[in-house]
Amino acid sequence: MKIITVEKIGKNMEGAIELPASKSISNRALIIQSLCKRKFKINNLSEANDTAILKEILEKIKMGKETTFNVGDGGTPYRFLTTYLAYISGKWFLAGSDRMHERPIAPLVDALRQLGAEINYLDNEGFPPLEIIGGTLKGGKVNMDASVSSQFISSLLMIVPMLDKGIELTMTNLPVSSPYIKMTLKMMEYFGVKHTIVDNTITVLPQKYKSKEITIESDWTAASYWYEILAFNEEGNLFFPGLQKGSWQGDAIVENIYKYMGIETFFEAKGVRLIYNKDKLFQSHISETFLHLPDLATTLFATSAGVKREGIFWGLDTLKLKESDRLEAGRKELAKFGIEAHISTTNTLYIPIINEIPSQPITINTYNDHRMAMAFAPLCIPFGKLIIENPDVVKKSYPNFWEDLKKVGFNISGIN
Repeated sequence: MKIITVEKIGKNMEGAIELPASKSISNRALIIQSLCKRKFKINNLSEANDTAILKEILEKIKMGKETTFNVGDGGTPYRFLTTYLAYISGKWFLAGSDRMHERPIAPLVDALRQLGAEINYLDNEGFPPLEIIGGTLKGGKVNMDASVSSQFISSLLMIVPMLDKGIELTMTNLPVSSPYIKMTLKMMEYFGVKHTIVDNTITVLPQKYKSKEITIESDWTAASYWYEILAFNEEGNLFFPGLQKGSWQGDAIVENIYKYMGIETFFEAKGVRLIYNKDKLFQSHISETFLHLPDLATTLFATSAGVKREGIFWGLDTLKLKESDRLEAGRKELAKFGIEAHISTTNTLYIPIINEIPSQPITINTYNDHRMAMAFAPLCIPFGKLIIENPDVVKKSYPNFWEDLKKVGFNISGIN
């Protein structure tokens, strides 16, 4: 296993950081592009593994030479391709990593079956891998459990304009990660597809996507780690080209969360500037719900520990179904810092203020999860040198993360 050490040298924290492009927007753009008769240009496409995998598989499908695909641990590619392959004529086999085969797919499969799809589970009922007989989708009315993953909703919505009957989709149970559903609908609108929403029902009539060049904005979730870093460093002035005001990304709300931790956000013509303001009043504790912002959860867990503020976090049910069980993984890693976090029966996480700072270098287990690696690495600022296991997991969403840390005074060295 590859291991690196991470530590911060000095307080200097100035410069420009080129954040990765949003993989959420990139992945949606690739699906919509594949549905257009005329291919359009995608500028600043994400270099994340998830996007590279989706792009490669879509190209192979178009070439018609392969029918069996493995997405590894790519949750978004798996969910998006499940619906896409149900639409494309052929017999397809869709698999993933061992962890991917533990993540439920039943709500999406059930909805697709209601619309005429023929899909078979190849191992455990309700979970990947899948056999998909494509070309049988008809559209119409469908109910879908929206409490497991917003990606199920998004996967279906992007395909239904191509169906003869369109769709009348009723979301049962409280939807999670709703900003991602809104992102999908806004992108569909950008490419000419309209929709209506009444209560919890989304209607999309048969339409054609219009080819239109798009430039992918920078990733606000990636920016969250830099908010965390500035909160720990208590000094700095950083500029991030490509971040936008009025973003399609729900995680842009990170600016409001961290303004209570001394971070001021300034929107400029070509991006966003973050400045630590020592005169800003810190809140006495951190309290957030992550029902609609699950990708920010691990960042806030670590932030609570690093700024030594009590943390109370809820709406965490979906964290158990991510690349790792981020709720339990977060609790275990916080314990290494002397923080006995508690998970309630309702999946609320309570993080107490640390009593004693451990002296020895702490080893962070990333659980093969990119967000665990990036959220916990900045804790080297308040706690000293850290050892990070399997650091290459950041390639899933932010391939240059470690190199970007080096630019602002982090010392990173590899251990074989």
